Amino acid sequence: MPPCPLSAKSPLTIALDLEGTLISNAMSCFPRPGLKGFLDHCRNEADRVVLFTAVFEERVRPILAMLTGEGSAPAWFRDIEIVRWEGIVKDLRFIPGADVPLTLLVDDLKEYVHPEQESQWVPIENYAAPYSADDRALDDVDVLEHTQASQIAHVDGEFVLTISGGELRADRLLVATGRSPNTRDLNLEAAGVEVNQQGAISVDQAMRTSVPGIYAAGDCTDQPQFVYVAAAAGTRAAINMTGGDAALDLTAMPAVVFTDPQVATVGLFRGGGPPQGYRDRQPHAQPRQRAACARQL
Repeated sequence: MPPCPLSAKSPLTIALDLEGTLISNAMSCFPRPGLKGFLDHCRNEADRVVLFTAVFEERVRPILAMLTGEGSAPAWFRDIEIVRWEGIVKDLRFIPGADVPLTLLVDDLKEYVHPEQESQWVPIENYAAPYSADDRALDDVDVLEHTQASQIAHVDGEFVLTISGGELRADRLLVATGRSPNTRDLNLEAAGVEVNQQGAISVDQAMRTSVPGIYAAGDCTDQPQFVYVAAAAGTRAAINMTGGDAALDLTAMPAVVFTDPQVATVGLFRGGGPPQGYRDRQPHAQPRQRAACARQL
């Protein structure tokens, strides 16, 4: 698998799957060849590295202690932050405080990847029996931070990207540029209006900024960038700036992705427990096939 380039202006988070990616599974616990070097590489490249797994933490901690104790993983891995996910897919929004567009998921199974977050998925071959000492899948994962392509060409069925360090070749190319709020020329700092790291104006549910009497709505704010959100936010801002009291409730906000086939979501997602008045009845994913062997811990 070719390296995964990422040009980041905000802190980068790498979320690592455990079973089938870093180790065999939570029963046999065979470490994948190259695990120690790969983990140190992730820590050097990212601002935050978390273990993103469905395995309960009380089971994971002894595994980490074993891996670090035998030298298969670096010492810091024993105390890595663990984020447990539940449900059908691994929604990166489960990770507290993570900037989702700047979070990468290293995982071996595509069916667990959230359909709206495939651009952040770094695929890796499943580590399964027979466990070969010649496995080099972790050596093939490389995160290039603050990397820009100066030229892109399609040659002999491959995409060839010219980057500062040479060339990067891949079978497929995903262009996910995103959008940035166009606020630099508004002189918001002089007015005392707070913005986030991307330059988006921070607002509350009433579309109030950090300065009393100044409201904001639309894609210049830190709200989701959908036309129907901007329209609803503008309506509430107009009501509130003329003495009314209206709030923007995004609990049931639909989100759409213009792909083929199309993808859309609406409503609540799992994480932090269901809100008051709701019961969580979402089905769980089927557990992975476990090896019929155990390793003494």
